[in-house]
Amino acid sequence: MKKNMWIKVLLLVTIALFSTSSAINVNASKNDVQGFSYELLYQQAINAGALDPKTKTYTEWLNENENEFYPLFSSGKASGELDNSITYEYWLQYNNYGQEPKDNIDFETFDATSRAYKVKPGDIFITNSTASSLFLGHAAIATGTNSILDMPGLNVGDKNNNNRQLTWAQWKKAYSKGWIKVYRMKDSKMAAKVAKYTDRNYYSSTGSATKNIKIPYGIDSHRYQKSPNYCSKLVWQAYYYGSGDAKVVVPGSGIISPYALPNVTFYKEYGISVVQQY
Repeated sequence: MKKNMWIKVLLLVTIALFSTSSAINVNASKNDVQGFSYELLYQQAINAGALDPKTKTYTEWLNENENEFYPLFSSGKASGELDNSITYEYWLQYNNYGQEPKDNIDFETFDATSRAYKVKPGDIFITNSTASSLFLGHAAIATGTNSILDMPGLNVGDKNNNNRQLTWAQWKKAYSKGWIKVYRMKDSKMAAKVAKYTDRNYYSSTGSATKNIKIPYGIDSHRYQKSPNYCSKLVWQAYYYGSGDAKVVVPGSGIISPYALPNVTFYKEYGISVVQQY
């Protein structure tokens, strides 16, 4: 009799434990199972200034993560494009928590509503018209008044010869599915110096229209290494190396994403601001 009673007790305890475990798994969000908390990441994004809770609610941001950002990240893991050491927290952080770059009001001296935009050497272009498991968005730089240099990535160009130069009309058309923001440095002489350096070091060593520099596409954490390269790293390097001894670009390490360029790259004296948005 006692034996039967103890069997019943053990059975009830087992059922209780199983039920509790099941309840935890059911109630646990995807965040906990995968080792991160969306709530914590949302707060980090606010603290970093990437988003304003008044204009982007937690529910809206969570929806972006679950339906857009995390699926991209997961596909990169599955395909091997993303190294196993890269966590979702890190991926989201270097992609500015999935938010477009904020315009720095300290440098807001241009009329961004005017449609009479003309390309100037050194202008920086950032768009959300493309995304991959590696990056959200794309970046490019003007090397002349009608030449835009970029690294389009594996979906468009040759992996071993990825750098290219398009006219402004061609580049704008290629990334017309979303918004395009154009940033400009107030110091036009410095911007022109950077543009010349960029053209001769990332496209044509002679400064001609004939390309004789081939740069392979690749994403790594070596910020100062010119090869391989990727879109936003090239733009960062252009201003870092092309500005010479001037204190223009803030030194940094690791991956630099398109959305992070405007807010983490430049010293205040050489800040950039939006001159146009499409």
